[in-house]
Amino acid sequence: MFLIPVLDLRAGSAVRAVGGHRKCYRPLEPQSDPCALAQWYRDHWGLRHLYVADLDAIEEGKRHWSLYARLHRCMSRLWLDLGLRNAEELNQAAGRLAALDPPPRLILALETFNSPEELRNVGHCWPRQHLVFSLDLRNGRPLGGFAWPSEPAAIVAQVRRAGIDQLILLDLADVGRGEGVSTLPLFHRLRRRWPELRAVLGGGVASAGELHQLEQAGASAALVASVLHQEVITPEEVARNGWSG
Repeated sequence: MFLIPVLDLRAGSAVRAVGGHRKCYRPLEPQSDPCALAQWYRDHWGLRHLYVADLDAIEEGKRHWSLYARLHRCMSRLWLDLGLRNAEELNQAAGRLAALDPPPRLILALETFNSPEELRNVGHCWPRQHLVFSLDLRNGRPLGGFAWPSEPAAIVAQVRRAGIDQLILLDLADVGRGEGVSTLPLFHRLRRRWPELRAVLGGGVASAGELHQLEQAGASAALVASVLHQEVITPEEVARNGWSG
């Protein structure tokens, strides 16, 4: 398992995410410059991956291509949530990001992606091994629109039929609270049905002990932010446990 630090963006600045209440997000202190923050994740923590959630893109469809390129120069293993809504938008993103090497992983998020039917053509736009589906929840309830099933396992079945085997399990209500990852029981249920599933868990990671628990459960990676900013764990623990990625 490895750690993926999270960078939430709004208007070109890094913001602090708490509980998924985006209107309340404020610039991160003491450092809100995205590239400086990415470099801190890389140099201080020794981490190699970076998850970028662009709130302007998710909420308004406004994407910041030059900023993604700068972040790629800081940490080349990017995971990008750009609020993609359909295969056409994915294809447009592919054209704008084609020069980045290695290619970013692009997030198809339940919160924004229109329907399961749209998943059928995504492999023609971007390599499937670099596509990740985010099963977005709030207080345990999926955040998909009317076209999506209301039960998490039924959603994952649609994702697997589309040939996507990387999944993010994230309950927005957990984000930034440091009270534990509530999606772990759901992950256990999904793994019993799909043992090959590669899943990233996050939201509310509270301690190194919990990271060990996620690792033992079979998570491929963990999304983290507050646990780094508050230095609940140390760079030495990251290195010792092989969590740098």
